[in-house]
Amino acid sequence: MIVKIGQQISGCLLSEGAISAKRVKYSSWLHKQCQHTLLVYVDFLWRRMPVGEYCKRLPSPLELVEQLKLEPTLALLIQRPGMRWNDPASVLDLSVYAKDLIAATPQNLKSNSPLLYTCFWSLTLNDIFVPHDCYDVQMARLKKALTDLEDTQRLDPKAKDKDIKKWKENLALDLDKMEKEMKKQIENKKKIQVSCCAFAWLGVWVRVGVCLCLCLGEVGV
Repeated sequence: MIVKIGQQISGCLLSEGAISAKRVKYSSWLHKQCQHTLLVYVDFLWRRMPVGEYCKRLPSPLELVEQLKLEPTLALLIQRPGMRWNDPASVLDLSVYAKDLIAATPQNLKSNSPLLYTCFWSLTLNDIFVPHDCYDVQMARLKKALTDLEDTQRLDPKAKDKDIKKWKENLALDLDKMEKEMKKQIENKKKIQVSCCAFAWLGVWVRVGVCLCLCLGEVGV
């Protein structure tokens, strides 16, 4: 089904036939709907299937492009979970396919560097940016809620001790989970930085990517 949706997306592009038949608006709408459906569907599968099993059921990125006629960007989007940078669970080495995929990419989107191409598709925003401010705001909110529960005068007189205890436990669990999540993300970012240090210019591109994400408003609370 993933492949069929991807093929439909490629088929919805504004072809000469669509333009001559005056179906540009419909083609644009169908392209948008298919793109949205694909994103929702692959996200659903990524979250519920082991990476190895997910990728095993799909052709390689090059087969998706050359044999099944998907756009390179769609093929890499579909295969993205299996080619995470510096992740032991990854099962695909994108560098093996990078040159051929670049050759199949439209001229205005081509990159002269297979390494940069591999980096772009193997990294996510979480790999290169840790939203410390967002974490701090949320953890401060949880800590304040815990402090408020200690002030019995401000609590509802009808609240039972066992209920208050349960609220505290839930808040403490949420706070602990968030602290561990931030720590894990920081450690992951350090690993990525160490890997990028082998290519000085690559580290520059990673920083540029972070700045672009911030400017476009992709990082927020």
